[in-house]
Amino acid sequence: MAIIICLLLVAYNNFTRLSQANAWDNHTLQVLLAGDQVEQAADHIQGAYLAFLIGGSESGLADLEKTGVNWSSGSRKPSASQRITPTSRRG
Repeated sequence: MAIIICLLLVAYNNFTRLSQANAWDNHTLQVLLAGDQVEQAADHIQGAYLAFLIGGSESGLADLEKTGVNWSSGSRKPSASQRITPTSRRG
């Protein structure tokens, strides 16, 4: 009888540790997902900002303004000599 009680206690202890490990695993996955979303947002912002700087097009900034980012207030449009055109890309 004592062996059965000992085995039940060990099984309960292992189940408790497994449940705790599962909760930490779920938490880790949620943190990784949030980090991935932040990285995607940063990439989107960087791409729209670089497109604005290179081409002067504000169409990509319209999406950023919806999210609360306003890059056009502190930046100036590139002049005609600074814009990259298909002919200026040739080496």
